[in-house]
Amino acid sequence: MERNRRDRGLVLKIWIVCGVLFAVFCYGLLYVMQADLMAAAQHVLSHGKTVYSPFWGAFIITLLLSVLPLGIAYKAVVPTWAIALLYFPSCLCLALLTSVGFSREGACVLSTGWWWSVPVLLFYALILNALNRMPESPAQKSMWRRLWLNALLLTLFFGTVGICSNTDIRLHYELKTARCLQAEDYEGALSVGRQSLEVSRRLTAMRCYALSRTGQLGECLFDYPVLYGSCGLLPSMADSVGLSAWPDVFYRYMRARPSARLENKATQFFRQLAERRDTLVDGNLADYLLCAYLLDKNLDAFVRTLPAYYAINDSLPRSYKEALVLYTHVRMHPVLTYQNSVLQTNYSEYQAQRRKPVTDAERYKACRRLYGTTYWFYYHFQ
Repeated sequence: MERNRRDRGLVLKIWIVCGVLFAVFCYGLLYVMQADLMAAAQHVLSHGKTVYSPFWGAFIITLLLSVLPLGIAYKAVVPTWAIALLYFPSCLCLALLTSVGFSREGACVLSTGWWWSVPVLLFYALILNALNRMPESPAQKSMWRRLWLNALLLTLFFGTVGICSNTDIRLHYELKTARCLQAEDYEGALSVGRQSLEVSRRLTAMRCYALSRTGQLGECLFDYPVLYGSCGLLPSMADSVGLSAWPDVFYRYMRARPSARLENKATQFFRQLAERRDTLVDGNLADYLLCAYLLDKNLDAFVRTLPAYYAINDSLPRSYKEALVLYTHVRMHPVLTYQNSVLQTNYSEYQAQRRKPVTDAERYKACRRLYGTTYWFYYHFQ
């Protein structure tokens, strides 16, 4: 009887350890890593009628998935070294929940795991049935052996969940940025992935919008990777990211929408807006037009347009000053000159670095490390 009592106490301890480990992993995954994904999925599936709370959403899902193994244990008896096996359906549900993706139009897209989960569960039921008939050997009744085997099973399940979950870093950046824009937290949006080179056209457009809202578009545009030219300034009409109708937010800000013909012609769209509004062009639209010229590497159009909106002095945004310094060096007869001794010195040092007799890869790496946030680097390397 004493031995049975000790065995029951050990089984309870194993259940507690497994339950705590699963709850910590599940809540951490949902609240820390996948909160934006879950919020976007709920928004899309409910057609925007409900709002996902990261804290309560993670708590409720964790609670439900933690109770599921207890229900399975009521119907299936497994050896104490395999108690963690009862958490497999919970881990499978967690993997499926966090594996959803989104189409370009913002619709929820299920992973292929939803289709093969049924045969996996059938195979799992067969394993439980076999374990139910299998007696425990004396070696398997060792306390540390039981704990070690259960911990190994949980580790395997957690690793599988991590592999199956949607870990697309670009999507996560987009979702988090969209959530910040929805809350009008523009500084928060600009901090997302600030040190990362991962970028997409959608993320670029959202960052440029946040920069414009904070008055930093001309100053900090090249602080981030810009790989899509002027097209990166303009979101697609169907470019939703789940949390909000992102293109609608942008075009309300511009007070205009492009026709289908201009959807991928950002420079022409901004130029037509500026011509239509004539003297009513605000600083935000002017910056978008000037940055579009810079991203197209059209320095002549940039220089012709700049004096209409800015005085040519040291108060210009940094990217504009760098573009003017570059312009005076690449044109034999510049129509506009700008003198800045500090920038001239920096540009000379940049040119010396760019012309070093090294391989293209080494030159690119060195210039990115030293001048990666300048317009000069964009002009010569992107």
